[in-house]
Amino acid sequence: MKSFRGKRAVVTGGGTGMGRELALQLSAEGCSVAICDVSAENMARTKSRCEEAAPPSTTITIAPVRRFQREAGFRLPRRRR
Repeated sequence: MKSFRGKRAVVTGGGTGMGRELALQLSAEGCSVAICDVSAENMARTKSRCEEAAPPSTTITIAPVRRFQREAGFRLPRRRR
């Protein structure tokens, strides 16, 4: 892919670190980004920085997510022998 302009991306862990940097780079290229993270405060900071770097008409949204819960029943499939 030569350009992300006009594309859409979901960045999990976009509140800090590598996720934040990915969101910033994508938005600077004109990619609309949905940022997901457990920290609403960190997502708001990332969103603000993305909006500053993004060209007009690029959409930046945030979506808070809950921490993974083992009780939710998520299991990897067992390998058959």
